[in-house]
Amino acid sequence: MFKKYIYTALFALFTLTAYGQIVLLPSARSFNSDIRILDMVKDLEDRPIQFADRIDTNVALKRDSVVTFISKGAKNMGCYIKGIDEKLVDSVLVIGNFATRTYRREDYVNQGLLPLPVGGDKISVRYYGKQAKIDIEYVTSGFIKIADAGSPFNTSSSSNGQDTQYRASGRCEVNVVCDKDIIDTKKSVCRLIVGGTHLGTGQLINTTSEDMQPYIITAAHVFDTNSNYAVNVLFGFETDLCTNFEHPSKEKVDLCYKDELLCYLPSYDIAVFTLNKLPKFEVDPYWAGWDIRNDIVSNETYKCIHHPWGDVKKVSVSTDIGYGDYSGMDSPPAGGSFEKNVHYKVNLWDQGTTEGGSSGSALWNNDRKIIGILSGGKANCKTPQNDYFSSLAKAWDVKAKGYYSLKELLDPDNTGTLVMTGRHINSTESSVTTVVGDSGYDVSRHCGSVTITADSITEVKVYSSDGRMLYTIKTDGQNTLDVNTSKWTNKLLIFVIRYGNRKESSIKLIAK
Repeated sequence: MFKKYIYTALFALFTLTAYGQIVLLPSARSFNSDIRILDMVKDLEDRPIQFADRIDTNVALKRDSVVTFISKGAKNMGCYIKGIDEKLVDSVLVIGNFATRTYRREDYVNQGLLPLPVGGDKISVRYYGKQAKIDIEYVTSGFIKIADAGSPFNTSSSSNGQDTQYRASGRCEVNVVCDKDIIDTKKSVCRLIVGGTHLGTGQLINTTSEDMQPYIITAAHVFDTNSNYAVNVLFGFETDLCTNFEHPSKEKVDLCYKDELLCYLPSYDIAVFTLNKLPKFEVDPYWAGWDIRNDIVSNETYKCIHHPWGDVKKVSVSTDIGYGDYSGMDSPPAGGSFEKNVHYKVNLWDQGTTEGGSSGSALWNNDRKIIGILSGGKANCKTPQNDYFSSLAKAWDVKAKGYYSLKELLDPDNTGTLVMTGRHINSTESSVTTVVGDSGYDVSRHCGSVTITADSITEVKVYSSDGRMLYTIKTDGQNTLDVNTSKWTNKLLIFVIRYGNRKESSIKLIAK
C-alpha cells in the first residue's frame, strides 16, 4: 500500500478558455476495503497512513488565469504551491466539487502554500495579486476519502455506525464530546495532513515560560524521511454530539501550518515543530501540560485523544499500561533502530483503540498531563491491544544535530520542572512582560506593538520565524522603543536588540 508510485507521461493539456487550462492526471488508484484492517496494522508498523498519491506537475499558473486538475476516480484532490511572494500575492482560491476555500498572506509559509484537500476528482486554482505567475509543484490524488468539514456528509442509517461518505474510523471509536473529563485537554489536539498525502495527530504543548510558543509535539515518523514536508494543522475538528453520525462543527475549525521543525528524534520517535501563527481564540486553544517523572501507576486511567483515519476527534481509555520495547517498524524514519526501554505499552484499551492517523497522538495520565507520544502497535477495534508510546522522560535531554532537545524547547530557562501544568491563554491580555538578557531588559507585548525598555537602545532588528529580516530600527540611544507589529498578528517574530554597552540579545515573541 505504501510503495512509491512513479508516474510517467503524467498529463495531457487542453485549452479550457482563453484564461484557463485543464490538466488530465492519471486516475486514482483503487482502495479495497476488504484489506483495510490489514493495512491499518501495517500502517503503524511502517509509516503514517497514506490517503493520496503525489503527482509532480510543475505547472506555472499565470495571473488572471485558472488551472483545473482532474484525476478520474479520486476521492479528494490537493496541491502544493510554491514561489509565492507574500507582498505580491493577495490571495489564492482553491475550488473543489463541494468546497471553495480562500487562502491569504498569513497562510503562506516559506513562499509556499499547502491547501486542505477538497472532495471529489478535480481541483481548480487561481490567485489574485501582482505576481506574474506562481508554480503548482505537485497535485495529490486521494484514493481514500477523509473527513472534511466543507463537504457533504452521509448520515444514512445504512452506514451501520460508520460514515460511508468518508470511510471514517472504526465503530468502537468514541467521540471526544462523550468524555466530560477532557474538556480542556482535547483542545490541544490537532489533525495533521503531511505533504497532502499522509495523516497524523499532534498536540499544542506548553513551556515553563508559558509564552504562547506555538509548538506542536507529534511522532517523528509522521514526517517519514523528509523533515521539510509542508503540514496542514487543523484544530477543533470534532462534533458536538455523542454519536458517530454527526457532521464536524464547521464554526470551530481553524487551520494553521507547520513552519519549522525544531526537534527531530527518530530513534525515540518524537518531534516538535512550530506553527506559522497562533490558533484562533475562537477554537479556545489549550497548551497541554506534561509530566517527565516516568511514573506508571497501576489501575489508574490513561487516555489517548486522536484523529484515527483523519476522522473527527476520538478518545481511547486504558487502565492497563506498563513498559515495553517497540520494534514494530523495520526502522525509524532516519534509519537505525529505536532505543531500548523508551516506550510505554498499552496492554489493552478498555474503550476505543488507535488506528492509522492516530500516530503522534499523546498518552495522557490521570492528571491530564502528556507522558508519551504514539509510535504504533497492533491495536484495532477487533483486538484493541499492544500499543506503544514514546516516553517524554526518556527523550527529554536527547539532542540531535541541528535540532533542539525537548528540554531546551519546553524548559527554556532550565528550571528543572518535572510536571508542567496546561493552560488556556487569555485573549484579553493587554500586555505580557518578559525579562531576558544577562543584565535584563523589559519587553511589553501589546495589541499591535511591542515596547522595549533598556539602557540606551541603539538598534532593533525584527525577523520572521524562518529568518527573513522584516525591518530594522536604529536610534540614538533612547531607553524606550515602540515597535509596530500590527502586520504580523499571531505570528512568531524574533527581535535582535542592541543596547547598553553594545550588548546584543534576542527574544522570540508572538505578535498580538
